[in-house]
Amino acid sequence: MLIEDFPEAAIFGCQYFWIKNNVTTLSVNYEESGFRGYIDYFKAYTYKWWMPLTSISVIIKKQFFSKLGGFNPNLRFGEDFDLWIRFSLNYKVAYINEPLAYYNQDVDTSNRAIGGHKLYPPPDHFIFNLSYLRPFERKSIDLKKLLDGLRVRALMPYYSTGHYALEVKAILSIIDFTRQSLFFRLFYSAPVPFVRFYTWGMQVGSRLKRIIRQRIQV
Repeated sequence: MLIEDFPEAAIFGCQYFWIKNNVTTLSVNYEESGFRGYIDYFKAYTYKWWMPLTSISVIIKKQFFSKLGGFNPNLRFGEDFDLWIRFSLNYKVAYINEPLAYYNQDVDTSNRAIGGHKLYPPPDHFIFNLSYLRPFERKSIDLKKLLDGLRVRALMPYYSTGHYALEVKAILSIIDFTRQSLFFRLFYSAPVPFVRFYTWGMQVGSRLKRIIRQRIQV
């Protein structure tokens, strides 16, 4: 068993199947198929920007969960990511690169935290509550890469709509854009009308793709 073979770990994860629009995709990790061992969570996440740990694919040792204070009850979105980061900073992460779980996205979006393009106020969203990690990301290039990558991705709908502009501007000011892809450099430097049109087009395209797939399957 993974837990018995890697006793120094406090959290254990596995590969999983991602189901969306009735399409099943295997999660991606930088390790070879069948790998069993300790992983660098930060590098694993940024390899292909697949979540290496999810709430449906982990086992946590209770004593360490308690020591870290569990999930942050003040967060309504991203409380799981916040916890995985704290685990990764304090303990080892063991992982088996074998699909042992299903992550089903095909549910009513009104019942999902991320559904319906919801824009949570800053106190509720993890991306606005990462200041406690600043000392750590100054020391870790890999953590800095992960956090900045999540920042540019999570802030797109806020930036395009102008919601919480001051808070968004403050976060964007600490991102190292020289390490971001050309897409994100252009997105955050393009004229606002263009950004809004692009975001609207992506949302429409996503809805159309979902409708087309549903009709094909029927």
